[in-house]
Amino acid sequence: MTDHMTSAEYRELLAKPKRSRERNIKKEYDGRMYDSGIQANYAAELDIRKRAGEIANWIPEVSFPLPGGVRCRPDFMIIHKILPDGKFIASIEDVKALIRKTGKPRISQDAKNKYKQMPSEYGIEVIIIPRKR
Repeated sequence: MTDHMTSAEYRELLAKPKRSRERNIKKEYDGRMYDSGIQANYAAELDIRKRAGEIANWIPEVSFPLPGGVRCRPDFMIIHKILPDGKFIASIEDVKALIRKTGKPRISQDAKNKYKQMPSEYGIEVIIIPRKR
């Protein structure tokens, strides 16, 4: 005996939001949807820093191709200063929630491996920004 699903039941199933592995709740800030409230709050903080003149600009989720067909997609690229020749001084930052029991940032092994490749491929270190939920 096989179970069948109607097209209406199938559409209803697809409409249900998938729960993320870390159980993050997506949050919107300034017309953009972020994967977590922590990221959206950090984006708001970056806007304040930009208005105060502390940073020149910031870009969310810049994608860096890595060997093996994978990509490293840190949360933010912060442009600290734009030089006269058009080059800029920037940092790559990834916002991570803290694990309650250990107080350490929650980073998957996959992300750790990508962060280790960034300096050799691009000469860039990824800075982890630990945040409480």
